[in-house]
Amino acid sequence: MDERWIAAVVIFVMSLLGLLLNMTVAIFASKVTSLKNAFGRLCVSQAAGETVFCCTYLFYYSPMVFL
Repeated sequence: MDERWIAAVVIFVMSLLGLLLNMTVAIFASKVTSLKNAFGRLCVSQAAGETVFCCTYLFYYSPMVFL
């Protein structure tokens, strides 16, 4: 197998996993009543930013490495 293909698959899998987990954290942190404070808002904001970062890697960078 070509090294670029392996790298693209690894990037795709890791970014998909990161996307799903960060979305889960953002949804969970926004629903839990004990996180309705500044720390909870910070967690939701961080998870949302990381979700955008993972989407960029998933839909832009991994296909670019694959091609």
